[in-house]
Amino acid sequence: MMKNKFPLIPTLVILLLVAACSPTVVTSTIPVGEIEATTQEPIVPVIITECNNPLYPVVVGATWTYAISGPPDSTQARTIQELRSDGFTDHDEFSGGISRTGEWSCQDGSLTALDPVGSSGATASVMTSGMMAAFQTTSSDGITLPAVVTEGTSWSQNITLEGMQTINDVEVASKLTFSNDCTGAGEETVTVAAGTFTARRVDCISSFVITITMNGMEIPTATNATTTIWYVEGVGMVKNVSNLSDGITASVELTEYNIP
Repeated sequence: MMKNKFPLIPTLVILLLVAACSPTVVTSTIPVGEIEATTQEPIVPVIITECNNPLYPVVVGATWTYAISGPPDSTQARTIQELRSDGFTDHDEFSGGISRTGEWSCQDGSLTALDPVGSSGATASVMTSGMMAAFQTTSSDGITLPAVVTEGTSWSQNITLEGMQTINDVEVASKLTFSNDCTGAGEETVTVAAGTFTARRVDCISSFVITITMNGMEIPTATNATTTIWYVEGVGMVKNVSNLSDGITASVELTEYNIP
């Protein structure tokens, strides 16, 4: 991976892993000290819609806050803004001024992120020192999270994003293709800042190819990632660890949450 020439690529990859690999993250109001996850079973909300998924409570006003360790370290807060019979809208706020608003579709409890890095120029923007990128989803197939995940359950999703990067005041056309293949594993005990939980582990293998066009020439850069995600029924994602093929490791851990 060409980190020196295109320093925004790791940021884009990690943002996509956080947004697409895991229905997670959001603003929350429950102090960590008040969460008794080790002694109290979470209450699973009853949601009579196509979006009823036990591992991702889709409830308007639900919020999750995560600490992200990666290049760079940051925080992420996700809120469910709108719920429809066949989909919902979520919103993420990352420290450093990055934000996104995403649309999801639902079918019989299976959830699909339609635009994991945001659907408008304002919310799809990613910025680092001297660089900015704005992408939109141009194609997507597969699902992000099935209605039922047990040991051996497998699923996949493929996404194409296209847009522009601004590198040192020069606009460069860019295309990012992302494929994600996941398999459900066993249950494990996971401890994060929000508490200790019995969680369902999910293992994913992802590949990314970002192609920029400069002076009429296409320049592709590829990387891969292995990701382990832990979901808790009635809570959502509590932890996510991704190892990229260029040696970068990023982790996401739940610090607090509030599900009305």
